[in-house]
Amino acid sequence: MKYEKSLTMIHNGGKMMKRFLLITIIILFAQLVLADEPTETEQKLLENQKQMLQNQEEILQRIDSRRGFKDRNILNVMGMPTAFALKKNEFIIGLGSVYYGISDHLQVGTNLLLFLLQDRNIQIKTNLYTTSKYAFATGLRYDHFVLKTFGNDTNYSFLSPYGAFSLSTSEKFKLHFSGQYSMYWNSEEADIKDAEPIWFVQGSYTSIGMEISVSHRTKFVGEFAYDFTYEGTRAGGAILWGWEKLRLKVGLNSYSYENVSNIIVPSFNIWWRFDG
Repeated sequence: MKYEKSLTMIHNGGKMMKRFLLITIIILFAQLVLADEPTETEQKLLENQKQMLQNQEEILQRIDSRRGFKDRNILNVMGMPTAFALKKNEFIIGLGSVYYGISDHLQVGTNLLLFLLQDRNIQIKTNLYTTSKYAFATGLRYDHFVLKTFGNDTNYSFLSPYGAFSLSTSEKFKLHFSGQYSMYWNSEEADIKDAEPIWFVQGSYTSIGMEISVSHRTKFVGEFAYDFTYEGTRAGGAILWGWEKLRLKVGLNSYSYENVSNIIVPSFNIWWRFDG
């Protein structure tokens, strides 16, 4: 008898639960059907909030992408080029350096500071291929300058095609390789090997460089090169800092030529890199 009463109570409890669930569903459905649509003011507020969130997200992404060197590869180590070029309409203005990105893979530029040292120069670089691991570029440089040859000032012109290869071994470390072949001529048919070398004039060379990223704002760079034209070596290193647009490089270069004592030249450069 007690067992039958227990079954009856369970059965009745189940019925009450079903009724409760059914009533709850009906009420929720009625609220959904009969609910008032948001007013025009409420709709505008919702749209404004959505737009604000979207704008904040875009601003954060833009700040993050422009932070220091993130997504902005360096174009030179010390004297050697890397395999990277400016993006379309990007441009650089600095202490002598002026570069402009014609497209995402082609840039032109010059160093106005070298004009003061009687080296009239212009160069063009094209990035041929880039992946997350490596990049390859080629370029052409023209220089016209004066060198001392047997004690006399002699005008020389250089036309120098070059190639550059950059390899990213990790997020923090890159290796750069570059080679240049310099063809020269002058009106007096003087041999370039008879001229006194000047530290800022580059002949045919091969070079290797490294780039260590300490953070998005700080890098250590260094390079070593052998110059076949002047039969000498150059080596250098620097610390490179980067902000949203400003770049600053401070370091030293060492030049060693045959029959010439070692030359130490401070390296200091400051420039701004702007988006198009």
